Amino acid sequence: MPSSMPSPAPMHAKPLPPPRIPVIYGASTVGAPGTFCTITSPEKTQRVVDAYVSCLGAGAGRVHAIDTSNVYGFGTSEKMLAQTNLHDCAIDTKFYPLLPGDHSRTKIREAYARMRSSLQGRRVRVLYLNAPDRATPFAETLAAMNELYKDGAFEQLGLSNFRTYEVAEIVTLCRLNGWIAPTVYQGVYSAIDRGVEEELLPCLRHFNIRFAAYSPLAGGFLVGNMLFDPTLASPATPSFPASMRSSLPKLLPSTTNGSMKPPPLPSLRALQRRLNGSGSHFDPQNPFGMWYQNRYLHPRMNEAVLDLCEVLDSYDLTLHEASVRWLQHHSALLPSDLGVVFGATRAEHVRETLGYCSLGPLPPDVVDAFDDCYGKVRGSTPIANPHADPSWYSVEAYGY
Repeated sequence: MPSSMPSPAPMHAKPLPPPRIPVIYGASTVGAPGTFCTITSPEKTQRVVDAYVSCLGAGAGRVHAIDTSNVYGFGTSEKMLAQTNLHDCAIDTKFYPLLPGDHSRTKIREAYARMRSSLQGRRVRVLYLNAPDRATPFAETLAAMNELYKDGAFEQLGLSNFRTYEVAEIVTLCRLNGWIAPTVYQGVYSAIDRGVEEELLPCLRHFNIRFAAYSPLAGGFLVGNMLFDPTLASPATPSFPASMRSSLPKLLPSTTNGSMKPPPLPSLRALQRRLNGSGSHFDPQNPFGMWYQNRYLHPRMNEAVLDLCEVLDSYDLTLHEASVRWLQHHSALLPSDLGVVFGATRAEHVRETLGYCSLGPLPPDVVDAFDDCYGKVRGSTPIANPHADPSWYSVEAYGY
C-alpha cells in the first residue's frame, strides 16, 4: 500500500539550486526481481526516490516527477512505485503496444484499468502512447485517449517514439475532431545522439509540444565505464597511446580504489564479456541490451568519445559531469520543456547526477569538443528511437 504519512520528504543537507532544465526520475530499472530490473524492492525504490526529492528540495517552481511505463519491469514498475512514498511527485506513465491492436479502443480501456490498479489510483500527469500501433487507425486510438482524458484519467497526452510525420498527423487529427492533442513528446537525446534536432524538434516547436529527453547518458555509456582500448588484440596485452593515459582516472573514477594508477581499459571483447549478466542497459540478456551495444558500443563511437575525454581531462572534468552539464546548458532543450529523464540505481548516483545538473555552463573549448565528437559519430546512431517499431511491426505488411 502507498504510504499515507504526511511527513515531508527527507531533507538533503541543503537542497541543490534548481536545474535550468527540469529533471525527472526515470523508473525503467524499478521492478520485481527477475524482470531485468536493478531496483527490486520497495525499500530500494524508497531510497532513490528520497534522494531525488531531497536533492531538488521543495517550494514554488520545483515540480518533481517520476517516469514509468506499463512495460517497465514487465509491468511491475508501476506496482513497485505504488508501494513507495513518492512525496507528491507527479507520475508520468505509458501504454506500449506489445501486440498489434493494443491501441484499439477496447485495449486502451483495458490498459487503463490495469494501470489504475497497478498505481492504486494515483493520479497521472502525462499518459504517453509509448510507440505507434500502426495496426490500429490513429483516429481510433486518439478518440479512446480523449475519452480517458474526459474521465479524468490523466492531465496531459504524450507521444513517444513516433516518427515526425506521425506527430503532425496526430496533432491534425486531434484538432479537426476536438480531441485532446499531445503536449509532450519523449525521445532519445544526448550529447552523442542528437538525431531529433534535425526534424523532430522543429516539428515539436511548431506544434508547441514540449520535449522530454530519455537515455540522456546513452544508457550509461556517457558515464565512462563502457569505453574500451581499441589497440588491444586480447585482454592480456594492454597498450595505451600516451594521449589516453591522463584520461583514464577521469574515465573510471569508481574503480581506482584510491590508487593513483587506474586499471587499464579493457578490450572490446573483454568489455562485452563483463556486460553479460551485469544487469546494465548493455547486458545482452536485457531485452534491449543488444540495441544499446549496437548503437553505442562500436569503434567509431569509442574513438570519438576517447578524443573528447582528452579535452575533458585538461579541464578536470569527468565524462559524466560534462555530459550532464552539456544537456543543461548547451543542448537544444529549453527550460520550458518537460525535462531530462535520468535513471539511477542507487541514491548516491541520484545525488551525483543532480549535483551536476545544478552546475553552470561548460568552457567554450569543451562545448566545441562535444560538437567535434558528435560530428565524428553523426549518422552512426539512427534517428529512429529504440522502440519506434514494436517487434511485431513489419514494413512489408504496413508499407512504411
